Amino acid sequence: MPKPKPPVQAKRTVYDEDFRRSVVQMVLDGKSPLRLAQDLSISRSMIYRWRDAALATAAAPSGLPQDQSVGPCAKDLAAENSRLRRQLTVVTQEREILKKALSVVTRQT
Repeated sequence: MPKPKPPVQAKRTVYDEDFRRSVVQMVLDGKSPLRLAQDLSISRSMIYRWRDAALATAAAPSGLPQDQSVGPCAKDLAAENSRLRRQLTVVTQEREILKKALSVVTRQT
């Protein structure tokens, strides 16, 4: 019996950095990743990976130099994310203080 042939692997398409950056910028500007994937005939998961990598790079303290950045939108999102994390910490601490105060008040009555 002859050996079965291994499946033929398609060549991987390699996208240049400018193309990736422009796709990520379109997503950050509000275009749907699903719609972009259909329009550009690329995988939606690839678009999400590019976006996540770009946001992680923009949020990193030693991110890319200014001329290679994803754009002001990504920086705004990173700044807002930092602000919201600080606010969450404050609100969580306030909630814990109020819980303790409530337990003290209910024990005294």
